[in-house]
Amino acid sequence: MKSKLMLCLALLLGLVNLSMAQAPNWGANASEAQEKYALFTDAVKMNDWKTALGPLTYLLKNAPELNSGLYVNASKVYEGLVDQTKDPKQLAAYQDSALIMYDLRMKYFKDEANVLNRKGLKAHPYLMGRADANAQVDKLLPLYQKIVELNKDETYNTNIMFYMDLLCKKKAAGGLTDEQVLEEYDKFAPIIERKLASNDAANVQRWTATKEYVDQLLQSCVTIDCNFVKTKLGPKLQQSPDDVDLAKKIFGLMATGKCTTDPLFLQAGEIMVKKEPSYGVYRVLATIQKQNNNFDKAADYYEEAAKLATSGSDKAQAYVEIGQIKQRAGAKEAARTYYRRAAENGLTSAYASIGDLYLGSYKECGGGDAVKSKLVYIAAYEMYEKGGDKAGMAKAKQYFPSAEEIFTLGMTDQIGKQMNTGCWINESVTLQKK
Repeated sequence: MKSKLMLCLALLLGLVNLSMAQAPNWGANASEAQEKYALFTDAVKMNDWKTALGPLTYLLKNAPELNSGLYVNASKVYEGLVDQTKDPKQLAAYQDSALIMYDLRMKYFKDEANVLNRKGLKAHPYLMGRADANAQVDKLLPLYQKIVELNKDETYNTNIMFYMDLLCKKKAAGGLTDEQVLEEYDKFAPIIERKLASNDAANVQRWTATKEYVDQLLQSCVTIDCNFVKTKLGPKLQQSPDDVDLAKKIFGLMATGKCTTDPLFLQAGEIMVKKEPSYGVYRVLATIQKQNNNFDKAADYYEEAAKLATSGSDKAQAYVEIGQIKQRAGAKEAARTYYRRAAENGLTSAYASIGDLYLGSYKECGGGDAVKSKLVYIAAYEMYEKGGDKAGMAKAKQYFPSAEEIFTLGMTDQIGKQMNTGCWINESVTLQKK
């Protein structure tokens, strides 16, 4: 009696859930199908896959259009049996059944993009783990092509990794050329780049790992060097200099092939930022221009990068780079301005760079008496202190005016008070003795 009551309760709960989602189609024998469904769902809740198999078999035969949830749970059952099975033949049978459940779900309830995306998570590990894995490549590749085609940015990152793996395996078997692999790569590479632009740190971390995996595979199965890209794609870019998609492809391939010193890489990047400004690409372009001793252009690119930075640390790093360029050019006031901006955006170590500027300005700012001439060293010390640079502080302090020098000039009462350095530094500092 108690078991019948529990069965009825399970059936009732199942019916309630079904009514909320869709009207169930119980087939020709509704009462028996309802009883089997109750037994099935109860076994699934208990992760009792073997017990679930009996009623599931009945439902698949007699009520195949019951509801989509039947196939969601059916996949769980067969995937659970896969995890529990050691016998190779039985394992393959359960794997095939699990994949068929996704096909039946699409047959009766559509939702093709979502279901294929989920099927992809299982198809590759199931079929590529078999003895005839090489024969499975041609069967699987169209699946992942369709997954990406239908899901676009919603494609699971794991499916993109499987896709790349299959491309390389087919290429190794002589079924694809380098160009054909790159054409397929172009179908999902933009998805990865868009995902990397997310503000979700966990998402970015996941897709960064995906990009690293995909790029490693690409380099392992396609010969990508400067000559390859220049010969195959360079002429196309010259013919279509506004083709941002082609520019992205060249930029990505040359980065992967470590061809970043080639002028074509710089050209592609400049086309990209003109059409689609990007912090990361501006930083790369700035670095290349700096390496080429085009410092004004590098500073311009770092400035654009700072404008696009979404975090204080990124903005600060760009400002530090500009500060270094200005310092190298002897524009100390401009350099100080950018170091201060970097510090204000969280990079307090940039204050130490200002300390370096001050410390190196003694010859031009050290005029006057024995005390006033050394105020630049106190200014440097205070900057090193703000930047947490103890070595810099110690270095600057050894040049402070001595107690004797201060006494000789009758300035003992000025110790601890503010004095102005004058010169371009023009800082008020606290007089200290060595």
